[in-house]
Amino acid sequence: MISEPKDTYTKISQGGKYGVVDENGKVIVPCIWNSIGSFVDGLAQVEDEAGLWGFVDKTGALVIPCRYERVDPFSEGLAAVDACYIDKTGACVLSDDSWSNVSSFHNGLALVEVWKEDEGFYFAYIDKTGAEVIKRPFDPPAEDNPSADATVDSESGRIRFGEDYYSDARIVELIFSEQVLVRVKGVNGLFGFMDRFGKIVIPCIWRDTGTFSAEEEGLALVQNEFGRWGEINLSGQMKTPCQWDDEDIEWIFGIVR
Repeated sequence: MISEPKDTYTKISQGGKYGVVDENGKVIVPCIWNSIGSFVDGLAQVEDEAGLWGFVDKTGALVIPCRYERVDPFSEGLAAVDACYIDKTGACVLSDDSWSNVSSFHNGLALVEVWKEDEGFYFAYIDKTGAEVIKRPFDPPAEDNPSADATVDSESGRIRFGEDYYSDARIVELIFSEQVLVRVKGVNGLFGFMDRFGKIVIPCIWRDTGTFSAEEEGLALVQNEFGRWGEINLSGQMKTPCQWDDEDIEWIFGIVR
């Protein structure tokens, strides 16, 4: 199948205001906005003189009024605005009184800031029903008697030190990858990967890691205790032994993260 060519748009400015022209230089959006983003799913966010944000379509029409203090581009059919999610009609279709800030959806999950009187302030990953799938991913794990010889329980996926289990790990990336695994740092200071349900599926045993990529056939770089790099698959199995040094990685793969 031959894919349709993509439209090309370029941001322009005039008199301190911004607009957009197409690849032929035709003005699509006139220079009337304080700021303008890129088109995603046919809509681009714009800021008016009052500092409020809305969205224009590719004809330049303001299809969602400027009434938000902050907006993210559309992602997976929804845009994160202030403390709720809107659809392309501008209707708020997902919100919760406990949310103080929200971010875009990626692979069905989004990070939100939550405030509850009985629990205080915390972060959570939600799904598109608003359910908290992973709660408190950034809270520091318990650090009572930490040791370097951490193990991971095969059933629960939790990190174990001695006789006690501690709070799995601390997520160190905001967005889940295309393979729906996110890089985490365990209380032992080592790295592994967590799935969308908060379970550590690849133990935190690596000195450092890259991220999983569809372009690399579901492989991620990992660094062992000797500083050598190799590759693992989504099951955590070694596909390439740890044999490369930092210079090899920079040359073969570019920047690791």
